[in-house]
Amino acid sequence: MSTQNPSDRSNDPADDAPQRRKERGAAADGPLDRDREDESTSPSQADDPADDRAQRRPKPRGAAENREASPRHREEVAGQGSGETAGGAPATAKGEDPTAEQSAIDAATAFDPAIFDGGGSLSNTPPPKTTLGGEDYLTVNFYLEYESFTVIRNQLFEAREAAIRGSEANVIQLGEITGLVAPGGARVGSGDKAFYVPFRVATDHGITLLIADRAVPHRTHPSVQISAPSAPLMRLGFAGVWGLFQYLIEQLGATIVSNKLSRVDPCLDLPGTSVAVFTEPFDRGWVITRARKRRRHEDGLSAGRHFDGHKDTGFSVGKSPLGLRVYDKLHESRKRPLKLELLATARWAGLPDLATRIEFQLGRGRLKKLGVDTVEDWIAKRSDVVNYLMTSWFRLTSGPVDRKHADRTPTHPAWEAARVLFEECYGQPLGADMTPLPSLAIDPQQRLAVAVGVLKTAIVEMGYPIETNHDFLAVTMDLIAAFIIDRNMADEITRRIIEKGLGGLGL
Repeated sequence: MSTQNPSDRSNDPADDAPQRRKERGAAADGPLDRDREDESTSPSQADDPADDRAQRRPKPRGAAENREASPRHREEVAGQGSGETAGGAPATAKGEDPTAEQSAIDAATAFDPAIFDGGGSLSNTPPPKTTLGGEDYLTVNFYLEYESFTVIRNQLFEAREAAIRGSEANVIQLGEITGLVAPGGARVGSGDKAFYVPFRVATDHGITLLIADRAVPHRTHPSVQISAPSAPLMRLGFAGVWGLFQYLIEQLGATIVSNKLSRVDPCLDLPGTSVAVFTEPFDRGWVITRARKRRRHEDGLSAGRHFDGHKDTGFSVGKSPLGLRVYDKLHESRKRPLKLELLATARWAGLPDLATRIEFQLGRGRLKKLGVDTVEDWIAKRSDVVNYLMTSWFRLTSGPVDRKHADRTPTHPAWEAARVLFEECYGQPLGADMTPLPSLAIDPQQRLAVAVGVLKTAIVEMGYPIETNHDFLAVTMDLIAAFIIDRNMADEITRRIIEKGLGGLGL
């Protein structure tokens, strides 16, 4: 199948119909039914459109100067599995040279800005080899120290003001990356931990940056959050996108203090495999899962199973921060021709008649429970994490489940075959430490801020006049004294120390 965009093709679809029929025939046998050692590579690539991108690229508008990539900003990451599929270096067997392994890691995670001029190892053109799986979505929180935050802050404010006016001067150049600054910011996080950031930048590679108005790193709120959807991850691979994230931070004039993985979606595509292979045992209740929710969709309403009209398109299990979707990816992509073209080229080696996807969504809350804090943690542990998800958190069985001895029920052959294919993407489990991360202690200053806010509300509702801080303190002392008059606060504090396990720490 050609890698050209659909809009670039001849108006006559018959011109390439024979080739399409040939490719569909080649993809008819799904990966669950054929020998993976004979996996074919993708068709030949079209000319790289990046060759003339430098001539079309807008000139920088007051952007931070284009810095040469600095080793101090390159955080080394050690990956397992295929570098083509998951972005890390290939797994090294016992006894192999660790120096060679490290060289492979460095090569896999290096980022070459020359890709934007048509050179280097990465481009917007899909990779030359197809892969069945990898990350489908990635969000990382960065905690930064800026060389000169005032410079980039002024550029962001100017571009945002231009966007508010409807001007095309809302362009910001980050090295070789062109970004458009939105007229409004965005909310980062959820619930009572959410906060607002004023700058939202969308880049020409499909990457989104949410930038806080903060020169120094906060203890819990990130300086910048960067997200990549499926398209750049398929084009560049996980390692390429991770390198691109770090490149963008450099172009902001900042040094990475730390990173926190906020969300990652590992997935596996099965071209040539019907979703019914998985929905039939699911319908029969041949399921072992730790999830409490199972969903399907009928006429757009959550009803436990995915339907589109009378077409069965899959099922969902779990909810944020950990969910699983098994669905008809070909059907879902038919109305998005550019994405379908990318899938056919980068994942499926042609356009199959059937294609099923198994996709997990892991949010920050679940990642922490699996011992994953940073991107480096994910690369080191993802083979173990995915194996846990496919075996312990959810699996389809080959028959009715004995609920008293669920672990004795054999796994469904199709689900086991999918687990093995995940191993081809990420490597075999290594027995990584997945001990949950310790809970982050709340800053006492945050508790005091909450207490002051509560007291302010109480004073307002009670109608006390406050003109100075002295008035506030006096009223507060009177209210608290009246409230605890019949309580022994020394005993209560001692009991709370025991409950928190903080005895003997000098607190």
